[in-house]
Amino acid sequence: SIKGSYTFSDVSKYFEIPIDDLAKAFGLEISKAKNFKCKDVKTLDTASSGQTLDIDSVRYFVAFYKGIKVALNVQVYLPSLAKDIIIRKGKPLAEQVEYLDKYLIEIGQ
Repeated sequence: SIKGSYTFSDVSKYFEIPIDDLAKAFGLEISKAKNFKCKDVKTLDTASSGQTLDIDSVRYFVAFYKGIKVALNVQVYLPSLAKDIIIRKGKPLAEQVEYLDKYLIEIGQ
């Protein structure tokens, strides 16, 4: 279980996901991503979409990247930048790829 106090470095280490992939997926510079707390994804600029990111966005990114089954009966948004990374470098399940098409939002840079 990913806690809000975890940094992206923690997630990278515990779940064996390159920090570069986490940073790119959430629109962060590597230097900022290393100490970026998972709970702070809610501070990323998504104003134009009307939706927000939260800790579940990080959890779903990790699950989709690793191909770990999760309940898809809730609306959890992921940054649009994450889709390509998940598909190219991860091992998403077919239903996770379909889910991504419905629940992506743009984040400001």
